[in-house]
Amino acid sequence: MVEIGQGLIPDYVSIERKSVKHLRLVVNRDGTVRLVLPTRVSLKTGIAFYQERVGWVTAKRAQLQQQQTSAQQLVSLGQVLFRGECYQVRFNAGRDEIDHEQRELRVRAAESEAAQIRVWRNMAAEELRRRLQQEAERLNISINKVSIRDQKSRWGSCSARGNISLNWRVALMPPAVGDYIMAHEFAHLRHLDHSPAFWREVERLHPKYREAEQWLKTQGTVLMMLARH
Repeated sequence: MVEIGQGLIPDYVSIERKSVKHLRLVVNRDGTVRLVLPTRVSLKTGIAFYQERVGWVTAKRAQLQQQQTSAQQLVSLGQVLFRGECYQVRFNAGRDEIDHEQRELRVRAAESEAAQIRVWRNMAAEELRRRLQQEAERLNISINKVSIRDQKSRWGSCSARGNISLNWRVALMPPAVGDYIMAHEFAHLRHLDHSPAFWREVERLHPKYREAEQWLKTQGTVLMMLARH
């Protein structure tokens, strides 16, 4: 604990001043906390704001710790997640590849976490590019450029130019959920907002999208934590 002004806050809490209207507490994925103060709000007021909400902060940090533990249990050296299923990793293989029938990720390199993650991500990117193109052709949708990235908090995005970006972890979801992510971005090709018209288009492309949304609400945070360094 460190003393600031007339109150005590833990050393994992940082204080930021920004041109915002309201005080805000943000719990980051790594467990650190940001106390955001509007420019004209006193430090004393900010500390009091934090102390009134310390119970919420504690609960949120505990939830994050539980989610991180769940993420660590999903994967380990020699085991990864793909299509919502557990795949075994075989090192010193003839080449880098993934065998969905055997549920096996084959890595040409010697056993190491870095090699496992590299091949895991590469196989996920290849699969997502292929699936996205196949879905676009099936739905008669034209897309411009496809990018597979390592976003911190987003599953996908779509630009006005028709460029679609997907988080490589979409390949780790059950296929029906991943298909919803793609449908979501396809819908943005027609509606760059989240208007009622946009959601009607999502439902047309993926009628069971609400079930996928529910899966993301309950499982998405843990999935987003995988392979973070």
